[in-house]
Amino acid sequence: MPWVEAEFGMSADTAQRFLRVYRKFNDEKYRNLRYLKPSIIYDLASDSTPDEVVDTVLAQAAAGETVTVADVRVLKDQSRWSSADTDRTPEVSFREPERREPVVLVPPEPEQVEIVAWGAVG
Repeated sequence: MPWVEAEFGMSADTAQRFLRVYRKFNDEKYRNLRYLKPSIIYDLASDSTPDEVVDTVLAQAAAGETVTVADVRVLKDQSRWSSADTDRTPEVSFREPERREPVVLVPPEPEQVEIVAWGAVG
């Protein structure tokens, strides 16, 4: 996107963020976005942000509540965890441990150790 950089003085990443925001929020119902910081809007426009998180944040903004990037991330994490809980139920099975014969450890017979002292011959 050299053209964007030359004509608008912005990076290709910034232009992509603008396009994502436009594509996701090009509707009158998203008027409350104007009360949010750009970093929050970019985060909401991300493909990884569920619609219910966007709706919650917009409702908070409409109510005059202050919304931070950290708030959005917490909502996304909560949404991710709650959807993970409903998408799959963990399968856990418990079984009795195998019964094994006890093992008796017997120390080996003491070996004869020969001690040799080296010294000066005088």
